[in-house]
Amino acid sequence: MINTPRTDAVGRHGTLIFTEGLVQGALGSKQEEWAPAEEMRKLERELAERKSRIATLQQLLSALHESIDLSTAAEIQTACELIIEVQVMDDAERACIRASYKHGPLFDGDLPSKSARDRLLDKGHMVKVVANGQDGYNACTHNGAWVYRLLEAGA
Repeated sequence: MINTPRTDAVGRHGTLIFTEGLVQGALGSKQEEWAPAEEMRKLERELAERKSRIATLQQLLSALHESIDLSTAAEIQTACELIIEVQVMDDAERACIRASYKHGPLFDGDLPSKSARDRLLDKGHMVKVVANGQDGYNACTHNGAWVYRLLEAGA
């Protein structure tokens, strides 16, 4: 312990002598007692957050008719890759998927965004189709239908 000047304190039962070092040491030990409690609260928050993420993942996997308990590792991996892809989609891509799923096939001019449609074509979520003998229509693929289900499930 560091030598610190002595301080006298007078109480009802006589003189109490203590050093500032002891007081600081006592406060330090009290802070050490509080530190594990703060660490415990931090760990509890992290655990709650992880449980929430797992529940969200299970909900999204359910939308794809996959189960952590019953699906193979390859099926789960493929589903997770699609979930990640959907989560990073921009609003225009999401709008095109929703429109083509609910109201398709849609004519080029009826789509929310042609550039988003082009990205979805490249990803295989939409295709160009002929409807009633006319070119220029766009439709959602089976893969696009899975994307729509994920969007509706909250991805």
